[in-house]
Amino acid sequence: CSPHVAETDAVVESFRKKHPEFDELDISQALPMLGLESGTTRLRLRPDVHGTDGMFLTLLRKQPSMAQD
Repeated sequence: CSPHVAETDAVVESFRKKHPEFDELDISQALPMLGLESGTTRLRLRPDVHGTDGMFLTLLRKQPSMAQD
């Protein structure tokens, strides 16, 4: 994983432009043990700040189809 914006945020934004049926989820709700601020949709960890490998996390969910028969 990479902490670089061009390899993380830019990839997510490009994907979402092509696939608007996907929403980013609130990571703080999905992973409450992390103690993140409510509304956090992207998490970036850096070796120099967090003492971990470089990591990036976002959770995407495809919206249910709105088509009706």
